[in-house]
Amino acid sequence: LELRAGDWWTARMKATRGQRARLRVGKGPWREIREVNAALGLYEAVMQVAIGEAFSAERVEYEVGGGWSALRVTGAALVSAPSRPPAVATVKSNAAGFASVKTGPANGFLLFPPPGARMLVTGREGGSLRVALGSNLSGWIDEHDVELSTGVAPPRAVTGNIGVSASSAGASVRVSLSERVAFLVEENEALDGLSLRIFSAVGHTNWVTYEGDSDFIDEVRWRQEATDIVAVTVRLKPGRRLWGWNAHYDAGSLKLDLRRQPRLLPAGPLAGLKVMLDPGHMPSETGATGPLGTREMDANYAIAQSLAEILARDGAVVLVTRSSPTDEVSLVDRPRQAVDRGADLFVSLHNNAL
Repeated sequence: LELRAGDWWTARMKATRGQRARLRVGKGPWREIREVNAALGLYEAVMQVAIGEAFSAERVEYEVGGGWSALRVTGAALVSAPSRPPAVATVKSNAAGFASVKTGPANGFLLFPPPGARMLVTGREGGSLRVALGSNLSGWIDEHDVELSTGVAPPRAVTGNIGVSASSAGASVRVSLSERVAFLVEENEALDGLSLRIFSAVGHTNWVTYEGDSDFIDEVRWRQEATDIVAVTVRLKPGRRLWGWNAHYDAGSLKLDLRRQPRLLPAGPLAGLKVMLDPGHMPSETGATGPLGTREMDANYAIAQSLAEILARDGAVVLVTRSSPTDEVSLVDRPRQAVDRGADLFVSLHNNAL
């Protein structure tokens, strides 16, 4: 566990009930640890790393009782509070095209920074690194997904001008940025716009330009939401609804592609619509097994084949992630295929065993 000044951390132990107890990190000063559950003999200490406090990776030593009968034991975990400047993590290139930042080690997903995005490392727990996104927001990323650099300047992206342009699928918003950093895109609940938050960034945008007439985007605004967060808001024209979006870095800009709802013909609403069917599972991960031994992988594939015929008869352009029963397609590659092949709909097919 790697901590920084100001961090709170908790140490717990289970021991004989009703005893005086204390702990220390390495050969540091002893600190009292109080009993928080007398029935179970649970002891706990909540501590904060003081400004200027630093210690190398050490184990926590616990003591129960006092005098000659005191019992001491050393924990297995290493705790440190280094004084060196924090490292900078840069997301590595990978097949997925992004990494995962979570709300905590092994917790839920928070955002998905692309390769090249830089984040300041402010702590560690095992193989997970805590990274700063804003002054009051942190996330956790697997150390295997990044390259660590020391002695370099922390990330600080500066926004330039913002350009808005129409496209055949909807519209694009391009934000000029001095370097690649993490960002988060969130749609409005009514799907009439979205917000783009750029972390470790400061705004220096003088112009928002609109190229040509757009019947999709009404207005784009930006503001310095916090000291190190720039927020860009996109509002659609009245009556327009967002069908989908894709954000990626393109040269020195962060590009946000917005898609409008496909135009459906009353006489043939599926005509020309690209539908990506994703029969779940594969030979290395067959899924559930039914009472007669039917594998979910095979049932999903059979349903996809039948559904493809029905959709094709109605004029849809059918795409599939697994084109044969033996295809191995990773979870990351499935939605990636839909994006790369311009699908309008992505339908994931699964079954449960009862």
